[in-house]
Amino acid sequence: MRTPQGSAQTLAILLLVLGASAGLADQSSPQQQKQQREACLNGSSGQEPRSCLKEMVAARAAARKGELDNGESPAALRANALKRCQRLGVEDKPACEALARHEGEVSGSVRGGGQLRQITVRQTAPPSPAAASSAKPP
Repeated sequence: MRTPQGSAQTLAILLLVLGASAGLADQSSPQQQKQQREACLNGSSGQEPRSCLKEMVAARAAARKGELDNGESPAALRANALKRCQRLGVEDKPACEALARHEGEVSGSVRGGGQLRQITVRQTAPPSPAAASSAKPP
């Protein structure tokens, strides 16, 4: 059961969230913001409403500042992707590095379930020994 003081605190936090979120230019739509707020208030977020609302405001502020990167800069993410290519053999390493640099053809979409990036590598086969010996003049 909520006390009048608890209800007043929740209302104050809600007003803070509404006021703060109105000034934020994040990427979520007004409908998504409303759903997030409702999830906080009705308990479906799995968090205590007050904490949920506070984190929601902090996440939107961080998104506005471009700080939602899980602690890794785009340069660090690229370096990690290139580092994973080091384990591959000589034949596969260049294609892996090209994919890590986001080269190649892209098909699909995130909305459709994912993007597929494709690199085409053309190689010429060395001549077979039988073909080489038959190509020699007598």
